[in-house]
Amino acid sequence: MAGGGRVPLWYSALLQQYEAVSFGDSLFSCYVLLPVQQKHDIQLRKALWTEHQGILRCMRLPLKEIPLPLDRFLNPEESDVELIRLYFQNLLSKRLQPHWSPLLYVIAVHHVNRFIYNQEKKHTRLKQGMILQLQKSTHKELCQHLLHYKMVNQEKDHGIELYEELPPIRKTLLGQVQALEHPS
Repeated sequence: MAGGGRVPLWYSALLQQYEAVSFGDSLFSCYVLLPVQQKHDIQLRKALWTEHQGILRCMRLPLKEIPLPLDRFLNPEESDVELIRLYFQNLLSKRLQPHWSPLLYVIAVHHVNRFIYNQEKKHTRLKQGMILQLQKSTHKELCQHLLHYKMVNQEKDHGIELYEELPPIRKTLLGQVQALEHPS
C-alpha cells in the first residue's frame, strides 16, 4: 500500500464515504482502519488525521471488536513528528475522545506518550512544550492518560493501563520540565 507521498484516490474516496454515510458502522470502520496500521504508508494515516478529522468523532468501534491485533496500530512507534503533533492537537483540543473513537484515542495516547518519553535527544523543545501544555491543561484525565500511560489493556477503562507510580526516569523528566517553567 505504499503511496509514494500521495494518498491513493481509493483511500481518500473510502474516507469521504465513511464520513458521509457510515454512521460509525463497525464493518465499515474495520475497512477504514486497515490502512492505518503502522506497517503502511504514513500518508494513509495522515489523510485520516488531517483531511478527514470528522471521523475522529464517529469511529465508535469498541477495542474488543477490532479484527486485528492492536499491536499493529502501535508498533513500530510513530516517528513522524508532524503526525505526533496531529495526535497531540486532536487530543488536547478534545476533537478526539475515548468514548467517540476508542481505537483512535488509544493510538494517539500511545504514540504521544512514547514520543514524550523517548530518550533520544531529538525534538527536546517540542517534548517539553507538550509536557508543559499537559501540566497546564484543565483536562486532567487526558493529562493522566498521556503522562502515566503504560500500555494498552482492553480490560481497563478506555483500553489504557496506567502507571500507579511513574518510573524514576519519567518522574525525573517531568521534574526537569517543571523546573524549566519555574526556575528557583
